[in-house]
Amino acid sequence: MSRNGGPRVPGPDSFLPAEGDKPIIEPGALTPISWLRGDAAILVMTPRMLELAGSAFGVRPSKCGVPACLERAIASAEGREIPILLGYFGAPAAAMLLEILIANGVRRILFLGEAGSISRSARIGDVVLPEWAIREEGTSYHYLPPEEVPRPDPDLLEAFERSLRSLGVRPIRGGVWTTDAPFRETERNVEEYASRGALAVEMECSALMAVASFRQVSLAAGLAITDELFEGTWRPGFRKEGVKRARRALIEAAVRTLI
Repeated sequence: MSRNGGPRVPGPDSFLPAEGDKPIIEPGALTPISWLRGDAAILVMTPRMLELAGSAFGVRPSKCGVPACLERAIASAEGREIPILLGYFGAPAAAMLLEILIANGVRRILFLGEAGSISRSARIGDVVLPEWAIREEGTSYHYLPPEEVPRPDPDLLEAFERSLRSLGVRPIRGGVWTTDAPFRETERNVEEYASRGALAVEMECSALMAVASFRQVSLAAGLAITDELFEGTWRPGFRKEGVKRARRALIEAAVRTLI
């Protein structure tokens, strides 16, 4: 019992199901996606990204009809269609959508998001490619042991970086800090995680990498730096032209990578 008389809350080390303890609801039971084609998809976390994708490929986003998904666009390139889906913010809903996509045959996923810089090495308008993640969200602990560091698929990450460089973008590689609580990002945490090599803070990457690792599919991520926290004050830059260029480059490079 906890000190207030209620049941003791389990910690992350007890979240993983025991061996042989089968989940009651499987992701494939929720929503078959009849319009999904191929084994690749792009998952974006902001409406701005989806709007840019629609403009770039001459399509109007339409409703998904999938839990945890708001709208979708279809990028057509070289005779292939790449679905681009808008999910909700945060690890639980993003992971839910990823599970559904995997259950419907998707095996290569690029996640495109936005992040706040916690390091002077990454400035507003830069593109960060996460190589590992610090886990300050709850979802990943249902998929990986607490001591395991979530990482992207190295081959997909390399291919994505090549696509970005072909567009004249020089992405920065390093760690990210994934949090469930953006209004609890303290000066001490920013300094501590930056000293460990984390470049930015966001809300989905560690969970998505954990799900992809558990399900044995390929996932990598690219983040546009939209704001800065490393000076102890918040410096937003969401509307800056450099951020808009970073978002456009991420969309175009993701499609190039997956076709």
